[in-house]
Amino acid sequence: MPKPAGHEEIDVDAVLAGYDGWLTRQPLAARTREAYLAQVRDFVTWLAGSEHGARALGDPDVRDWAVRDYKRYVKTFKRWGPASVNQALAAIDNFYRSRGAGRPESRAKSSRRPRRARSPSPSSARSCGSCRLARRLVTGRS
Repeated sequence: MPKPAGHEEIDVDAVLAGYDGWLTRQPLAARTREAYLAQVRDFVTWLAGSEHGARALGDPDVRDWAVRDYKRYVKTFKRWGPASVNQALAAIDNFYRSRGAGRPESRAKSSRRPRRARSPSPSSARSCGSCRLARRLVTGRS
């Protein structure tokens, strides 16, 4: 499949070698380093074949879209569960931190209004001490 115009190739081995060297200097458990490296290997390999290419390693907007697309890919096509997806996102955050590129935004920015605070349910209102006091004052019961 032809790559889009302006697509820059990624030297996967060089990117992973740089990340591995950085990881070895971090105060992480050996198992965490292995898991992060495996997750980042999958991400960078996917990235090399994606429309985002090397631009996702430097451009914050392209990076964010690439991470969102990868998240969608592992959830939909690889059918990963939430814990696996979260581990991959943590590793990708760590990877971009190693590059000094900042934390990727893996959730789409929403134009939805913020949620309103929910009023307490009747059962919690019955058990709430200050609610009972207010009810007594309103009803006149002691």
